[in-house]
Amino acid sequence: YATSEVGYKNLTSLSSKSYLRNESNLDPHCTIEEIIEKSDDLILLTGNFNNFFGKLFYANKLKQIVIERKNLKIGITIMAIGFLKKMFFADNIAPFVNEIFANPIGHESFTIILATIAFGLQIYGDFSGYSDIAIGAALILGFKLPINFK
Repeated sequence: YATSEVGYKNLTSLSSKSYLRNESNLDPHCTIEEIIEKSDDLILLTGNFNNFFGKLFYANKLKQIVIERKNLKIGITIMAIGFLKKMFFADNIAPFVNEIFANPIGHESFTIILATIAFGLQIYGDFSGYSDIAIGAALILGFKLPINFK
């Protein structure tokens, strides 16, 4: 995950190198040295800081996490909005969409069109909600991730 233009350039560089080196149809891969060299403004989603990659990327970069009251309030608010989008909108639209898409024959055209629009709203609610939850959680920990779905 890139957090700036520098990060996007580093991510693109790592991706390109890994695919160009792929000689025998193996999964594309980068060396540890390449990852260390191009780690500026990249976030590696490792699950935690205690595994190999977490230690590698955050060695000498990870500030002591201090939860500030302001970030806590804003982060919880952003997370709550994300949960609302996910659980109230997306999860409640899904049964309608699933029912129509499971058996579209026998439904009127308007109902199918409405289900298609509802599916778009469902997908937006899912992805935007998850993004808000991640952004809010990161803010609570002192990380500022870019806002998605402006």
